[in-house]
Amino acid sequence: MLFRKKKENPFVDVKEALILKEHYKNINNELLEENQLLTQQIESLTAQLAELKKEQDTTFKQFQYYKAEIFNLKEETSRIYSEAYNTKEVAEKEYTKRLEKFDAESRIQSKIIDYYSKKVGSYCSKRNPSWKMVLSHNYSEHLQT
Repeated sequence: MLFRKKKENPFVDVKEALILKEHYKNINNELLEENQLLTQQIESLTAQLAELKKEQDTTFKQFQYYKAEIFNLKEETSRIYSEAYNTKEVAEKEYTKRLEKFDAESRIQSKIIDYYSKKVGSYCSKRNPSWKMVLSHNYSEHLQT
């Protein structure tokens, strides 16, 4: 329409040009408003993204801290188990030593008791032939109390 022949009415072309100018001005204003809205949305999303990045960093730092804490707890648990195992082994060795010492002392005491029993027995047999019954009776009373 803008490119009409000059023979036609030039005022129609001006009127049409003004209408088109107004139309494009409205379209331009709408596009500017849309651009401003999109710019605001982009700024808002950028701010949200920055906030999420901070949260992610914080979460990652917490994760790293908890990971290190778990590692430390595993190390501590391992150390405690190791100490407990070593303590158990030491206690078992000590118990074995004491048990061997007790067995040795018991054998020695049994030998001493056997030796003196024979001595006393031979002495008592000579003096009182029924000594075994008296000794047996006294021993059973001792066990009952």
